[in-house]
Amino acid sequence: KEAQIEGAVDTAITALNGYRRACIQGTADKPCRDNIAAIQKYTRQMPPLLIQLRGFVDNNQQLNAVAVYNQLLALYSTFKTTAGNLGYNVGNLP
Repeated sequence: KEAQIEGAVDTAITALNGYRRACIQGTADKPCRDNIAAIQKYTRQMPPLLIQLRGFVDNNQQLNAVAVYNQLLALYSTFKTTAGNLGYNVGNLP
């Protein structure tokens, strides 16, 4: 499960970075800066949680790993909903 959420988060962040580059180049939609700001508040929280999750999994701290995993799922879900409401599909968790 760790690999699944890590892959989903990596894919979502890669997609957002592409959108950000298009925004900087002026080829994205007009409200791209506002859209990025709305989405970034979630994507900035995910990498530190992924690091925590890896550490807990590596050290076989299952209760802590489950707690962080659940935080990541909730954060990803909110991120996905926000992106979807703005018209951007960031994919699904397997």
